[in-house]
Amino acid sequence: MMIIWLNGAFGAGKTTIAHELQQKLPNAIIYDPEIIGSALMELVPEEMKENDFQEYQEWRCWNAHLLKRMSKESGRPIIVPMTLYKNEYEEELIGYLRRAGIDVYHFLLAVEKEEILQRLLKRNDGTFEWGKNKLPEVLEGFRQIQFTEIFRNHSADTTEIVATILNRVTE
Repeated sequence: MMIIWLNGAFGAGKTTIAHELQQKLPNAIIYDPEIIGSALMELVPEEMKENDFQEYQEWRCWNAHLLKRMSKESGRPIIVPMTLYKNEYEEELIGYLRRAGIDVYHFLLAVEKEEILQRLLKRNDGTFEWGKNKLPEVLEGFRQIQFTEIFRNHSADTTEIVATILNRVTE
């Protein structure tokens, strides 16, 4: 039972590296917690809406329980490409999974602020302003979290990062 949590600011390369890892890890599952977040944002009435779905305790709880169940019942490696920047939320999710006996490798893909902004602009998916406004809080939050390892992801070539992660999780 193993979960690889790829953390980093928006545009740090989490999804790209997740797909590269999935190709190298037999039977690995990519799990996207944003799906539950999007559902919550659709379901919750306007007067109860939060600015960020991570603020919903239900989002943290449902993802933690579903990841635990998937890990224990499938026995397959799970890759989670998700920005998680509040220490207490990291404890609710990753701490919970570790206490359940699941090996969770929590990696940070660190990218300089200017590079993140350039990457977000290139996406052209309407998330630039939200990501730009959230960035200072996210980068500050990462300083409070303990990671398995931190990678500087400044290159389009992610081969070395993927190889290092694979070595780390298969030791």
